[in-house]
Amino acid sequence: MRKITEHVSTMIQSSNYDTITGDLLITFQGGNQYNYKMVTEQDYQEFIGSESIGQGFNAHIRKYEGVKLVTEDKQNEEYTQING
Repeated sequence: MRKITEHVSTMIQSSNYDTITGDLLITFQGGNQYNYKMVTEQDYQEFIGSESIGQGFNAHIRKYEGVKLVTEDKQNEEYTQING
C-alpha cells in the first residue's frame, strides 16, 4: 500500500511511502527526488507527524541512505547545458 502525502514545507514538496517495502520517495521543493530504502513505519509516521516537516526529515529520515533519482527532464536539461 502506498501513502502519498503533499506537504506544506519550504523544504519538502511531497512524500510517497510504500508500507510493504519501506521505500520512501521524497520530492524536494527544487524538484529533486530521493528514494530512501527500508524506512520503518514508525520513522515515517514520526516524519509526517512532525510539527515541522524539515525537522521531522532531519530527525527520522536523514539517517537512511538516500539515492538521488534523475528524471528524463533533468537528463535533458543536463544534456542541453553540456552540449549547449
